[in-house]
Amino acid sequence: MKTTHFSTTRGLVAALSLLAIGALPQSARADVVYSTFGPGNSFSGSSGYDINGSGIFLGYREQAMRFTPSSSFTLTSVDVGGVTFMGGGTTNFQVVNDASGRPGSTVIASGTITFTGTASIKSFVASGAVNAGTNYWLTGSPVSSDSSVLWLHSTPVVNGMVASRSSTVGVWSISSGTQSAFRINGTLLSGSAPEPGTLALLALGMVGGVVARRRK
Repeated sequence: MKTTHFSTTRGLVAALSLLAIGALPQSARADVVYSTFGPGNSFSGSSGYDINGSGIFLGYREQAMRFTPSSSFTLTSVDVGGVTFMGGGTTNFQVVNDASGRPGSTVIASGTITFTGTASIKSFVASGAVNAGTNYWLTGSPVSSDSSVLWLHSTPVVNGMVASRSSTVGVWSISSGTQSAFRINGTLLSGSAPEPGTLALLALGMVGGVVARRRK
């Protein structure tokens, strides 16, 4: 009988806790949509993919990294690890759709980042929404012809789909390899988490079950 009483009490506590959670004001929660940064925001300080303007001797180059959110989010910001190799270091980044396995033309979010000669993480404010289980790309392109930036690699290495192209209208070349360092941040959309009403119904069901057991 003592064991039954303890179990019943514990069940009541769990049910009342769910009711309390359901009654709390539900605010948007900041979260990470996707990240290739290592522990402590670690990333490579010397190796990466070049993003070059047309005036750079290596030739024009854009880069892109594919990511797939596990839940649906409204975007808030994007963080990128990079370093300026030549020129001003200003780079345009865009979150775009996936079109048959390549970066598409639909821009979901965009922003400009200016890197320096020291490897660092730079950010831009983002907006727009991404859906769970859908592929997207973060693309990087030069703003000026004399700019060359190294979009630094992830460390520890995160492998995934990467893309590059040598003109603004060229076909993207796709491969699987080391992704560059970036993080997509957002707020979890309400449909991706249990609604307060769902928690309340679950809690009420638990309370009913506990009461029924106590009457036996």
